[in-house]
Amino acid sequence: MKIENAFPIEKFKSYNNSILKGLTPSLLHTIENLMIDKTYKKGQNIFIEGSFPAGVFYLKEGMVKKYKTDNRGNEHILYLCCKEELLGFSAMMCNETYSDSAAALEPCTLGFIPKDIFMEITRQSNELLIRLLSSLGHEYGVLVNSITVFAQMSVRERLALTLLIYRTNSKKKGMLGTAKLNYRAKI
Repeated sequence: MKIENAFPIEKFKSYNNSILKGLTPSLLHTIENLMIDKTYKKGQNIFIEGSFPAGVFYLKEGMVKKYKTDNRGNEHILYLCCKEELLGFSAMMCNETYSDSAAALEPCTLGFIPKDIFMEITRQSNELLIRLLSSLGHEYGVLVNSITVFAQMSVRERLALTLLIYRTNSKKKGMLGTAKLNYRAKI
C-alpha cells in the first residue's frame, strides 16, 4: 500500500494549478497574450509580505516557496508552488496586502498579469471567477487542516508530511527530482 493512499494528502494541497485549466480556448489565449514574462533567480523574492499586489503570477517554469517570516527573522515555509500554479491572487481579490512572501527556489519564469487586466477578465468570465472562489475556499480548508495536524506533530513528523506533500505534487506534474531541497532540522 502506498503511503499517499494511507494518508489524506489531498487535504493539504492547494489546487491553484487547475484554475486556468479547462477554460475556453479564446479566454486562455487572451490571458496568455496579456501575460508579461518575468524571470527570477534562485532566492529572489517575487512578492513580499505586507506589500500590495500589482497583479497575479502564473508559474511557467521552476518552483517557488511561499513563506512567512517571524519576529526573529526566521522563515517558515507554508507551501511549495509548482509549475502551472497561480500566485498572489487571493490578496489581490481581497484588495489586501500579501499575507506571506514568495521567493524562487530555483531559476523561475512567471507570467505576470497586471491587476486591472486580471480583474477585467474576472468580470467577463463567471467560470474564472467561480474557479478562483473555489480555490480560495479550498486554500482555507488546507490552512485549517495544516494548523490542526501540524500543531500535534513533532518536527520529524512535520518534515515527513511536508516531503510527502512535495513528492505527490512533483510526481503529478512530472517534476520529481528537478529541484533539490536541503532541509536542516535540529532534532
